[in-house]
Amino acid sequence: MNTPRPLSADSSLAQAVAAFVAYKHALNRKVNTEAGALRLLVGALDAGVTAAAVTPADIERFLAGRPRTRPRSYNHLLGVLRRFFAWLVLQGVITTTPVTASARRAGEPRIPYLFDLEQARHLLD
Repeated sequence: MNTPRPLSADSSLAQAVAAFVAYKHALNRKVNTEAGALRLLVGALDAGVTAAAVTPADIERFLAGRPRTRPRSYNHLLGVLRRFFAWLVLQGVITTTPVTASARRAGEPRIPYLFDLEQARHLLD
């Protein structure tokens, strides 16, 4: 198994993503969708950009360039970015996370439905 080289401030973003995915795999996590979202981030930014050079404006442009119609989808993408950059802070690669966007509020909550006695009996049968 290839072990990723240690990360530093001059590591490219693609190397940082590879190290993050390898770390999650080592924890026996399935990170296919997260890895895909992070590959989109790497592709959206300039080639060879370092993890330390990513700015909040870059993150905002990336999120705006990936339109999500549902708050849940947007919040998932935002959560992936937050976890990745928080991990980079823990690794000492960057000092602060560039992710400053806020989550979208969910839509209207579902209205509860109360069954009458006959409907409840029918469901139990």
